[in-house]
Amino acid sequence: MLEKRKIFSLAGTGLLIFAGLGVYSLITGKFQLCLFRIFTGLPCPGCGLTRSFLALIQGDPVRSFQYHPLLLPVLFTLFTVLIAVFPERSETTSGIFISFFQKLHRSKYFYMTVFLFLILVFIVRMILFFPGRGEVMIYDKQSIFYVIYSFLK
Repeated sequence: MLEKRKIFSLAGTGLLIFAGLGVYSLITGKFQLCLFRIFTGLPCPGCGLTRSFLALIQGDPVRSFQYHPLLLPVLFTLFTVLIAVFPERSETTSGIFISFFQKLHRSKYFYMTVFLFLILVFIVRMILFFPGRGEVMIYDKQSIFYVIYSFLK
């Protein structure tokens, strides 16, 4: 019973967040999923990952790398989580394969290393490319902080 309550509260929270994003999209006239950018106007450490993924599956690895250089490590990390959390064994997967990803998942350093790389690349991108170099590294003047700042100014 407790698990169902957790699932429903998570689903409700997700629906509220997406409803808020929908209202923001209607007000500003543009679709935005990144809460960090909605509030601050700044790109977040993950900004560009979706565009990077789309460019990669369209067969353009150079543009994919330009959107976000850490797409492949992030995809590997997500794959690790999926394999570790749902370790379904089948005829095509071996126990060694699943064991490797479970060890990575349990490691103290794996997720921290990926997170630190994301932060490091974010800092480098902010220094080298912000503002305005590339469509991902722009300041959004429709952000909540900028609107409040403009109002108070």
